[in-house]
Amino acid sequence: MDDGDDVVDKAKGLKTTLDQFAQGGKKPDEVAKQITDLTAQVGKVTKQLAEMTETAKAEKTKRLDGMKMAKAVELLTKGNAASPQNMAKLLEGSIVVKDDESLAYTGTDGKEISLEDGVNGWLKENSWAVKANGAGGGGSNGCGSGSDDPFLSGFNS
Repeated sequence: MDDGDDVVDKAKGLKTTLDQFAQGGKKPDEVAKQITDLTAQVGKVTKQLAEMTETAKAEKTKRLDGMKMAKAVELLTKGNAASPQNMAKLLEGSIVVKDDESLAYTGTDGKEISLEDGVNGWLKENSWAVKANGAGGGGSNGCGSGSDDPFLSGFNS
C-alpha cells in the first residue's frame, strides 16, 4: 500500500464523494475535477486490492505446498523410504489439494485415492526407494544362496 492508507478508508472516501455528487449544485468544472479525483482513487484502490489478492494467493499456495511436502515426508518416513525429503519431491506432482484442503494422490490412471494409499503404492512399485531392512545377528553374513533380493542373488551364482 503506497501511502499506508487503509482500503476501507478509501472506500468510505469514495462514498462521501458520491454523496456530495448526489446533493448537486456543483459547477461543471468542479464536477469534472471530482470525477478525475474519484477515477484516480478508484484506480488506486483497485491496484491495492489486486496486490492484496495476489499476496494472499501466493501465501495460500506456499502454505498448501508446505502442507503437501510435510505430509508426503511423514508418509514416506513411515513407509521406510530412503531419503524421504528427496522422495517427496518426486511425488509432489501427484499430490493434489482438494477444495476442502484435504490431500489426495492422483495415480497414473488419473484416479484420486487417499494420499496414504498413493504413497504406499508408489513405494511398492519403486522398491529402489525403500531402505533395505538389514536384520543383524544370527551369525549369517547375508550373502547366502537363500537371499530373496534379486540384486544380491545375482552375486551368488
